Amino acid sequence: MQNILLKYACSIFSYDYEWMKTQSMSSRMKVRNLALLLLIPVFIIGLAIFLLLHYLLEAPFLLSIIAAVVLAFFVAVVDQSFVGMRAGFWSYCFRICFSLVIAFMGAVSLDLIVFGGDIEEYRENQQGALVQDVRRQYIQKNADRLTGLEEAIADQELRIAHAEADYLQEINGSGGTGKRGVGAIAARKEVLLQSKQAELQELERRLRVANQRLEAEAEEVAVAATYRSQSSLLSKLRDLKAVAFSDWLSMFYFGLFFMMFFLLENFFMIYKWLCPTTAGEAYIAWQDEQQHARLQQLAAQEAHKAKTRQLLGNSYYEELQAAGKGKVRRLL
Repeated sequence: MQNILLKYACSIFSYDYEWMKTQSMSSRMKVRNLALLLLIPVFIIGLAIFLLLHYLLEAPFLLSIIAAVVLAFFVAVVDQSFVGMRAGFWSYCFRICFSLVIAFMGAVSLDLIVFGGDIEEYRENQQGALVQDVRRQYIQKNADRLTGLEEAIADQELRIAHAEADYLQEINGSGGTGKRGVGAIAARKEVLLQSKQAELQELERRLRVANQRLEAEAEEVAVAATYRSQSSLLSKLRDLKAVAFSDWLSMFYFGLFFMMFFLLENFFMIYKWLCPTTAGEAYIAWQDEQQHARLQQLAAQEAHKAKTRQLLGNSYYEELQAAGKGKVRRLL
């Protein structure tokens, strides 16, 4: 098992496996641990992308898997480059910014799932309040469609009041023909009163129908105007912000998830920085120094040759080269 992990680590960091087997235990252990810790941020970004696409945006399962694998591979390449990067201010800044992005994506994905019930409740409450507000505004804006019927009903009620007063005066003898009782004139006035009452009932029925139609239209317009897709990521992020920062407990959990992902994302770099330099790393650094020294020596020799050629002239230098390389070496 250890050999398999060591082969995996050597393939990740481009180390020669046979050479690494000859190194000290601390060197092999550090390489294996770095390779394993490198899997943590890769897993985090893969899980975050999969959750965002499949469970939150309702993307197809296979598409979510492919996108998560591709982005996780990119993160693995970037994190692998951080391991061999020379420590410095800008490398630290870039690494921290990169970690913040990954940690934010992971925390948001987990928070959207953990606070899913609270977010849905918040969305329903907000949706209900918005629907009522838009519905009320639509009814107020189109209230003139009912004005004509309301005025007709008011006029009809006034006519009924006059007709009823005239009928009562007729039957008690205080008006009209002056004869008490229900005679022919009183009967006609009663029929007229009943017809006016029937007209009022018809107007009231038409008002109820118009009012129901207006309320139905207002409800439809309000629902359409305030509709928010369940798969809208930006809408869910706004709701998550409202829920996460609604109280101290929600803020604590959001910050806890964020710090957890941030520390997990940077743990392999923290491990690399805190661990002492191993013999294998020192040997690789010594090899680099030797290569740099050799290159500087060759560069100095080439510069000396160029200076000699300039002093002697190209033609004389070429004659010396044709005569024998030994003479040129002795001259140089």
